[in-house]
Amino acid sequence: MYMTQLSVFQTLPPTTDDAILDHLSITEIIRFGRTCSNAHVAVQSYIKRRFKLSDVLARFFKEQTQVEELRTLMSNTGMVISGSAALQLFQRNLYADSDLDLYTPLHNAQQIADWLISKGYTFVPSVQSLPTVETAISEAVSRHTTPPLIGATPSTRRGYLRAACILDFRATNPVRKIQLIASVRSVLELILGFHSTCVMNFITHEKAYCLFPRATLVERRALTYLNRTIGHESNRNAYVKWTARGFQLGDCLTQAEFDDPGSAFAPGMRFVGDSKRLVFPIHFLREDFTGQKEGTVEVNSFALEYNGTLEPVFNSCHVNLEGLRYPYVLTEDEAVFILQEVTPYGVVHLRQSNRTIADVGKVTFDLELKGLMTTLRNMDAESDPASDPPDSGSEPDEDDAEGDENNETHGELNGSCEP
Repeated sequence: MYMTQLSVFQTLPPTTDDAILDHLSITEIIRFGRTCSNAHVAVQSYIKRRFKLSDVLARFFKEQTQVEELRTLMSNTGMVISGSAALQLFQRNLYADSDLDLYTPLHNAQQIADWLISKGYTFVPSVQSLPTVETAISEAVSRHTTPPLIGATPSTRRGYLRAACILDFRATNPVRKIQLIASVRSVLELILGFHSTCVMNFITHEKAYCLFPRATLVERRALTYLNRTIGHESNRNAYVKWTARGFQLGDCLTQAEFDDPGSAFAPGMRFVGDSKRLVFPIHFLREDFTGQKEGTVEVNSFALEYNGTLEPVFNSCHVNLEGLRYPYVLTEDEAVFILQEVTPYGVVHLRQSNRTIADVGKVTFDLELKGLMTTLRNMDAESDPASDPPDSGSEPDEDDAEGDENNETHGELNGSCEP
């Protein structure tokens, strides 16, 4: 009977699979894709059709070429898409009233703002004293003339605490809103400061990442600092909005879940490339397109910890070494190692520099740092079987979209790989 059912995937048009796979969760899709090579092919084809960035962005950019232009801009500036737009991509559904949130290093905000204006968006100033994009960015730059030093990132509040500036853009017919959030620190640091774990998802120019896939996409729950009855009105409204979207929100773990290493929110070290995340590549409209830079967001790491009342605390260290194109966040242990071992010219035994990227010019070593961190994390995984190895960066085979008995949303979904 099973083989008879599977033969349907071999003989009918690929889009026929949608009638079945549209009703499966991410976990079920991964499990089905692991059953045999024919199922794997069906799942990979489905991923390319259903997990499409252009579908999420269709409300904001009317032409497909504009989506590709945006991705080129993301590649050149380090900008990422986050907020509800990233979650919609993973959920395969759209929120009609949602905005588009773009996160970027401050020094690239003007370039991105100019591009948005060229596509029909109008800047909407938040204060009368800063009526233009230029004045808003200049004011933000003036408040951050002293570059952030390398060191500990405080883990106090969450929200837009560390954003340098927030620029609002609007378009009409229909009404659309885009927020450009700029930072002098790592954009991932802003994402880790979101009000709830269910929105800790983001899209780079080449991949989409969900940091807590089992809790977010399967269990439909999140850790949050939001409260329905207390706090700022915007926080209360956000609580109502996300519960209305089907999420169970809680501000802490139970003792039983804290003690469970298989929990979706188990404490410990995390990094963007670990096996606890869900990731899949974003495919280009043009098969011959090769103009994108390799991303380095997987350098970032953090520690998920809990205080005495089992409320979550995201701990990390801000790292902005001489020669890095972008700042990153790392766990304390990794940051200490990097400060002792890394310079713009490779892995050598030299101490940290207080100069910033502006002093270095065009010489950057972000890709070398990515390779180094991958190697170190692989070594740690080999010495500690309980730890999670990072993704190798290679094209996965049919067994790579995998999990374990505790979390089968782990792994990588890749619509272009061959079985």
